Amino acid sequence: MPTALTQDEKVQSFMEATCVNKDTAERCLERAGGDIYVAVERFFQADEIYTKWDGSGKQSPEKVGEKRGREEEVPTQPVAKKAKGKKEAPNDDDDEGLPWENMETKYPGAECFNYDAIKSKLVQSNYQGPKDGSTWLWYLVGDMDVYPDDSKGGKTAAVHLTGDKFQAGWLKDPKEPVPWGVIKKRQHTMVDSIIHEAMNSYGKGRRGCQPGYRHRWNYADSQWTVKDNESVVKTLATSWDEEKEEDRWTINVHMQWESTHPIVEGKYLIVADQRAEKLNKNQYQTNMAGRRWYLGGIDASPEKIEAAKKSILKSLLPPGFKSKAKAVKQPEDIKPANVKDAPSVPLKRV
Repeated sequence: MPTALTQDEKVQSFMEATCVNKDTAERCLERAGGDIYVAVERFFQADEIYTKWDGSGKQSPEKVGEKRGREEEVPTQPVAKKAKGKKEAPNDDDDEGLPWENMETKYPGAECFNYDAIKSKLVQSNYQGPKDGSTWLWYLVGDMDVYPDDSKGGKTAAVHLTGDKFQAGWLKDPKEPVPWGVIKKRQHTMVDSIIHEAMNSYGKGRRGCQPGYRHRWNYADSQWTVKDNESVVKTLATSWDEEKEEDRWTINVHMQWESTHPIVEGKYLIVADQRAEKLNKNQYQTNMAGRRWYLGGIDASPEKIEAAKKSILKSLLPPGFKSKAKAVKQPEDIKPANVKDAPSVPLKRV
């Protein structure tokens, strides 16, 4: 049997898992009766409905705005229980699948892709943190630059992905149904905050790592699959760095692609969901799925690329969406050149 953790080890483990300071870790552990797993689980669940503890072991609602500067308020009434023997009408909040795979957009030429890989911490940790199976739901919007190696016939390429990553949800068990109706609404606000270069209120309310905190990961060699034409490239030597900002993480990813056919050079827009299920204290199984739009060649005008990207992002918002972001002056929208004829990566399964 594993050796029981000492109090100091529990505090260090909690700090490692949540990125909070020592005082906060000690308070959370005390409220959980010293159970590290209960403390971590409550911490992440509180990201969705923030509660305060009165010392008696009971939870009491609290205005989120008082603690986090947000406008939302936690409902004071308990959630009604399902009546026995009654069937409920389908609810799109529990739709399975990754919503951005099937999203509608007025811009043609987008590829539906999938990328699964196990990620490992670059610096191994001795602390357990949340229970194995804990699952994070992330939402990414990024710029992908693809540089084929002409000396190898363009069949290998250096790929650089940069962008924003938001926490859209968390599950204590990977088998839990994902409330996609809620997740989609959060993602719309995230798209809106990127368009207007504004703070995202939901992202700002996430607790845990402080701005400036960094994660560094190595991703196992895997495959990047384009579902539309079942083309596949091998992914090699993938490094993933991310740094916490106030409302999101900024990502900086490098990988090598390898194919049996020439790879198309260019700049792309990526919009995707990523699931990260904890396997052990140092590894997570990830699945990223979404859409990729061709924006232009590597030497295309930065102004046109940026304007084209924002035009596509605007097309992802539902009709009648009301922005709550403080708008900034944007360049005139310019559609991507030849977007209807945007090249798909002409690859075959390897």
